[in-house]
Amino acid sequence: MKKNVTREEFTEFLDKLTAREEKVLHTKGVDYTRYAREENVLENFDRIADELSTTTKEVIWIYMCKHLHALLSYVKYGTLLQSEDLSERIIDIRNYAALMAVEAWRRDELNLV
Repeated sequence: MKKNVTREEFTEFLDKLTAREEKVLHTKGVDYTRYAREENVLENFDRIADELSTTTKEVIWIYMCKHLHALLSYVKYGTLLQSEDLSERIIDIRNYAALMAVEAWRRDELNLV
């Protein structure tokens, strides 16, 4: 059932979504940087890029594509075929987009001003 969404409801929804994103990002981030010599939120992606002789942004893109393909399945068929639910897929996509932004920022390819 489709309903109208007020600005207030939208803001409240985004606040809840952002809180869940931050929790997931920090939880997974600890796992990904567990063996790093120094704290680097992109350490896991940097390491994989080095191992595969590719770039960090390509590794982030590959991780994000898995979730984008699942989201496409939802758009086309109305269902997800994988184990994670829709909210988890969307949260992961938004978090990988944030990691891509950090990668661009640390290379001076993105200015937030």
